[in-house]
Amino acid sequence: MKYLLLLLLVIFPLFLMAEADFNVVSSIIIEKITHFVEWPESLDVNKEFRIACFGMPGFMSDLTKLYEDDLFYHRTLAVDYNPSKDSLYNYQIIIIDKNYEGSVKELVDLSEKYHVMTLSNRRDFVKLGVMINLYREDNRITFIVNDKQIRKSALKISYHLLKMGELYDK
Repeated sequence: MKYLLLLLLVIFPLFLMAEADFNVVSSIIIEKITHFVEWPESLDVNKEFRIACFGMPGFMSDLTKLYEDDLFYHRTLAVDYNPSKDSLYNYQIIIIDKNYEGSVKELVDLSEKYHVMTLSNRRDFVKLGVMINLYREDNRITFIVNDKQIRKSALKISYHLLKMGELYDK
């Protein structure tokens, strides 16, 4: 656990030159975040780790490439783009791209119903209930955590992760 925390702390201050770099580093950070989450017992260790992405695939295409031949949270990774909202109970994470044109609130409501973590690459989505929002600030990646939304879910987030990000609890 100490090593994961150290790795996460090392990754965050990386200076970025382009959006592609943001996507690659964000993909790595997302995988590391999963280790700071106590998932509901319904997460079967024999199944894939499933991520639903809504919006443009650019943000998550690097995640798929990076973990194509490797494990993601000790499982094979399955990423689906814009899946049916009726199937979201099959996922562990819903990622909402900053360019998503649908209802973010609807996805947040479904994530509550199905106990699924929500992540985004747009800071102001925290106000709509997205749990963890990665964004670029002063050429580094940081994040804001919606603590109130996390407490409403069946997910338990390590205080180490909460301490590293900015807390939003309005």
